[in-house]
Amino acid sequence: MTVNKNLMNQLTASRLKTNELLGNISDEQMTLPIPDNVEGGKRFNTVREVFYTLITHEIEHTIHLAKILTGLNVHLSEAKLILKELQESRGKLESLIITLEDTDLDRKPSGNEWSPREIIHHLLRNEEEFLSNMIIQAITNQ
Repeated sequence: MTVNKNLMNQLTASRLKTNELLGNISDEQMTLPIPDNVEGGKRFNTVREVFYTLITHEIEHTIHLAKILTGLNVHLSEAKLILKELQESRGKLESLIITLEDTDLDRKPSGNEWSPREIIHHLLRNEEEFLSNMIIQAITNQ
């Protein structure tokens, strides 16, 4: 496994753990006070403040990393730019899925609509079995 893949796996595992730990926090619990706890000199008053710090901290460092890469003259190829967008889209998809209960996976809004599970399986199948293979075959046959 490459160092990059290892970091990606760590990021994924950490986010899954966070979602597992915090995914069932109710709206009422968002206003609960944080027990005497100071992180880096900052005092958090409520659960909501800590949640918002999670997202702002990640956004801040994502921008920081983008700035560093620009400073290092790291330019992405067209394929890597598309893969970057694909990953961002996957993140949005995962963020929708992570909010679902298991019982929601097979629910359909109407008889002819797809369930969330059907959509996920469709995307996985197309990516893994068809579309990626088409690209590999084209490159291999050049």
